[in-house]
Amino acid sequence: MRETASLGAHSPQESCLLAVSDEGVRGIWSGLTEDEIGSRSMSDVVRLNPWWLRTESFLGDEAREVKAQGVGTERSPLDPGTAGVSQDANVWWASSTCGGRPAVHTHSVQYPYETYIRQRLQPLFRAHVTDAAARRGCTDLEFPSGSTFRAH
Repeated sequence: MRETASLGAHSPQESCLLAVSDEGVRGIWSGLTEDEIGSRSMSDVVRLNPWWLRTESFLGDEAREVKAQGVGTERSPLDPGTAGVSQDANVWWASSTCGGRPAVHTHSVQYPYETYIRQRLQPLFRAHVTDAAARRGCTDLEFPSGSTFRAH
């Protein structure tokens, strides 16, 4: 019996865009405090600012080139072997080693969605990175500290 690699198993990059449905927004919105909501209305959020986040994994040489950039800020490297958050760009990253090569795993969260899910993001981020690492046979996972997921 011959085993074959799964689709994308040798690709140096993989990504997924996760969008929150209108129903999902309503569910999250109903659990927010008045301070979290501020002057925004849910109908404006649904109509004008769809909520999404992007997960990406970069492997090998691609991992050494990953940078985050927020609006009006310089690009900052997300170095393999490190983990953290780029506050200006709303990007969290983790690292691992896949077959002896570096890997960087990111979650980019669209503003202002980041404001509402920051404290709820850690389990989702850990699940994504753990799954991506397991599918690639990666080890030595390095995650950002829990404090990076708290409101700033």
